[in-house]
Amino acid sequence: MVWKKTEIISISINVLSLFTAVCAAYAAYSSAQSAKYQLQTLRPYLAIAPMLAADLGIFISNEGLSPAVIESITINGKKYSSFTTANWHQLLQDAQLQKCNYLLRFGSINRGTVIRANSTEEPLIALSKANITDTDCTKFLLRFIHESDIKITYYSIYDENGRKFVSEKLKIY
Repeated sequence: MVWKKTEIISISINVLSLFTAVCAAYAAYSSAQSAKYQLQTLRPYLAIAPMLAADLGIFISNEGLSPAVIESITINGKKYSSFTTANWHQLLQDAQLQKCNYLLRFGSINRGTVIRANSTEEPLIALSKANITDTDCTKFLLRFIHESDIKITYYSIYDENGRKFVSEKLKIY
């Protein structure tokens, strides 16, 4: 059998087309895998950071590479989907320190609150700079920082699978 020039060209084009299709499929698969791994590295990392120097209090810090969305906060075993000023007032009332309501700054965390990447947000609770001399409130805040078990459940804004993370337990160094 003798091959005609047109048949050789036709077969060559078909083989080349098949090779191109296989290369394109591999490139698409590789790109999808790369995007998947990139999203996994862009995870938030929330830390509950006590500040014992100039700003006496407890702050939320996102040390990760993507924004974190708050799911809930747990303080001493009690889980809250939102933790507002009213909750802090109740904690102070239970400790018989209602006067500290006006001497402390309170953060407000609600389900869905977004914490920016590489940022320290407003405090969960901190001593107001103007009232740093009140010893009862300072003692309460120091005791609260040292004795509290605070955890925050959160997820990445980019995570399509809805994986949830839990912040590291509050640690004093």
